[in-house]
Amino acid sequence: MKFGLVGYPLGHSMSGFIHKELLAAYGDESSYQMIECPTLDRDCINRLKELDGFNVTIPYKNKIIPYLDLLDIKAQCFQSVNTVGVNQKTKGYNTDADGFLDSVVKLNKDLSGDILVLGAGGVARMVIYESVSRGARVFVAVRKKSLDKVEKLKKEIEEKLKNSQITIIDINNIKGHFDLVINCTPVGMYPDVDLSPVGEDVLKNCEAAIDLVYNPQNTKFLKLAKKLNKPCMGGMYMLVKQAAKAQEIWTDRAFGEYLLERIEDKANIFMRRNFQRANVAFVGFMASGKTTAAKALAKELGLEFIDMDEEIKKRLNMTIPEIFSQKGESFFREEEKRLINELFPKKDIVISTGGGAVMDEENRKLLRQSSIIVFMDTPFEICWERIKKEENRPLAEGAGREEIQELFQKRYEVYRQSADITIDGTGELEEQIKELSGYFLL
Repeated sequence: MKFGLVGYPLGHSMSGFIHKELLAAYGDESSYQMIECPTLDRDCINRLKELDGFNVTIPYKNKIIPYLDLLDIKAQCFQSVNTVGVNQKTKGYNTDADGFLDSVVKLNKDLSGDILVLGAGGVARMVIYESVSRGARVFVAVRKKSLDKVEKLKKEIEEKLKNSQITIIDINNIKGHFDLVINCTPVGMYPDVDLSPVGEDVLKNCEAAIDLVYNPQNTKFLKLAKKLNKPCMGGMYMLVKQAAKAQEIWTDRAFGEYLLERIEDKANIFMRRNFQRANVAFVGFMASGKTTAAKALAKELGLEFIDMDEEIKKRLNMTIPEIFSQKGESFFREEEKRLINELFPKKDIVISTGGGAVMDEENRKLLRQSSIIVFMDTPFEICWERIKKEENRPLAEGAGREEIQELFQKRYEVYRQSADITIDGTGELEEQIKELSGYFLL
């Protein structure tokens, strides 16, 4: 069978990757094509009708409608189509709604109470409809220039859904308490990752948050929510769920939650490797096995391998114990920081960091921006047995088991929170690389 995506431009679309993963889960060798059409003309439509089904993205989600024979009730209601089934007739669907509703459930929330919706574009339209139809009191926050547009949408919804409760507010003057806030704006999308549609002053009065932006995975909006200990999630899960629903329409196949979560993880890694970060950095405690695994992964991927400790030793023509004893730990940490800054602009390298490198906040930030971070999660007892047999661990020299274990515990949570991928350090090297390759050999 043949499927595809129509839109313009499609350079940063994740649909091809996600749909191919969904097809592969069933051993299906059907194709999924990227169909970039600068204009939605008759030639483009004829190409699409040769497929067995296709997705629709910006700017054609409503422009496709006149070319279709039938519309699902939700697509008709939202006047937005993202999936088309091609049989004897073409029928348009909106599976974005399915992805959104499943995201709310995954966050252990529901669409009741007071819902704050940021933005008034196509996806916001769907979110407002779905929320109002479930009895929520919806507050739509937009810039002043969009107030007239939202007033028209409000009237439209009130005509279709009686007893709707929609309040329009200025996004710069949000007041009150909300059960859920949903960002439907593109603010914070890569590369403008330092922006958020609202600040802590708004988020502190929200019980939970959803950002429908999926690139980056951890937006400024979500970082602020996490800082306030608010339950939150990004947009990749919705993207995967709506794709699974589209394939259900085309192939009548169901997909289990574990599989979809696995595809979500892989999609996040694929996105960063292809659209943001070009490197892989291993973190973990001393003697956790990260260097061996990093070197093996570099060989598997055909990338350059850099061991930070070895690089520093080479530059200074000194062993690590010599650097610590003659120049001090603070000097060594400055050398680590200098090296990480030098590696930051490089691409297609696999880095094995020193055990203490990510304890520095600036180092963590640079590594997060440039690399997929892999945490080699090896239990302390295994690390300790290895440390006792080695002589080049300056922090371990003269230190007892309790002291080293205290250092391990101090660092462990930093490793865990820094990581994009966590690997079981007790596994065989071949198994570890096989697991990692599932993320990177895509």
